[in-house]
Amino acid sequence: MQILTLIPEAGTYGVAILAALSLGSFNIAAHIAARWGGDATAALPSVCVAVNAAIIAFGALIVPAGALFPPDAVRSAVALGAGAAAGWAAFRLDLALGRRWRQRPAPRRAPAAEEPRIRAIRARPLPTRGGRAAVARRGGSVTRFGEAGRGARFRLWHLIVLAAEEEVIFRGFLVTLALSLPHPALNVAALIVTTAAFCVSHLTYGWRHAAGKVPLAVLALGLVLATGTVLGAVAVHVVFNLLVFRSNGFAIRMPQPAAVRR
Repeated sequence: MQILTLIPEAGTYGVAILAALSLGSFNIAAHIAARWGGDATAALPSVCVAVNAAIIAFGALIVPAGALFPPDAVRSAVALGAGAAAGWAAFRLDLALGRRWRQRPAPRRAPAAEEPRIRAIRARPLPTRGGRAAVARRGGSVTRFGEAGRGARFRLWHLIVLAAEEEVIFRGFLVTLALSLPHPALNVAALIVTTAAFCVSHLTYGWRHAAGKVPLAVLALGLVLATGTVLGAVAVHVVFNLLVFRSNGFAIRMPQPAAVRR
C-alpha cells in the first residue's frame, strides 16, 4: 500500500504509531480509566491490561514474533534462568533503595514570609453551563486523570500479566525499533529514551516507585541485549513483582495523594 505523502510506505507510519502507543501506554490507560472507568483507582489495573493487550495485538502486525521470541530452546532456557536471578537482584536493589529513601532527612521548611499588606485578587472561574458545579466536575476529572494510579489495588494476576505485557512493549517492540535505527549513536540514544520512558510511566505512583524501576529496567534490557529474546526480561519483571507482592503481605495498594488520603 502506498500513501501520497513524502513517505509513501504505509509500514513507516505503522512503526511510528506503534512507537507512540508503546511510549504512552500508561497515559492512555489512565485517561480511559479516569474518563470512562467510573472509579478510576479501581478500574486502572484492568484497563492497563486491556490497553497493553491491544497495543501488543497491533504491534504483532508490525514486528514479527520471531524477532522477540527466537525459536531456540537453549537460549530460552538460559534467558529464563538468568531472568529469575536478575529479578531477585532487582528486588534486593529495590529494598536497598527503599531503605535509603526512608532514611533521607526531612526537608526543612523555609520560614513563613510576612504577609503583604495588599492581597492579590483571587481569580474566579468564568461561569459556564451548569454553573460552579459544572466547573468543579470538569476540574475533578482532570485531577482524577493525573492521580488515576494513586490508591489503585493490584491483584496477583494484574502484576503477572502487566509484567509480561510491559516487557513485550518496552523491551520487545521499542528495543527492536531502537536497534533498527541506522547509526550506533541513535541506537544508544533510543535505548536510553525507552528505558527512561518505562521508569517515568510509573511516576504517577510516586518518585520512590519510579526510581525503583531503574534497576529492573536496566537488568531487563541487559538480558534482552545479551540473549536476543524477551523471555529473560519477562522473567525478571514477573519474579520482581511476585517478590514485591509477597513482601507487601500479598496485597499491593498504591499510596494515595495527601489530598484524598483518609
